[in-house]
Amino acid sequence: MSMEQQWNMEPAKCMALTVQLMQGRICPVTGSDEEADGFYQELGRFAQDPVIHELLESGSFELVDVGDDIFAYKRSMDQHRLLIVANMNKEEAAFRGDGITGGQKMVSVYPDTVPSEAMRLRPYEAFAVLING
Repeated sequence: MSMEQQWNMEPAKCMALTVQLMQGRICPVTGSDEEADGFYQELGRFAQDPVIHELLESGSFELVDVGDDIFAYKRSMDQHRLLIVANMNKEEAAFRGDGITGGQKMVSVYPDTVPSEAMRLRPYEAFAVLING
């Protein structure tokens, strides 16, 4: 896959991770791109986890950050919180997320994403973090 083809996949992955989780469901995607298929399979497995599934189906929804670049929200239920953060821009963007460092990264557009309280998000970087407690 060329660098340009990979670059074009990042916005689609970012939108899938943010919008589908916001709606509480994961839509199957078909295609022949190996990298994209792997991401969507990971996203599907993530949504099938019993805790995540319950959060997506019944958890309360709260916007955390909505700006020109960042779109972040939480789904909460009982002692679990699922934080979804996305840079919806082709430029880097700053994000500050209190309590995110202790969470477990569940799925991300970029496999090497390391969530932290103050981060520079790459273009179309998006991830979900499960925070317990």
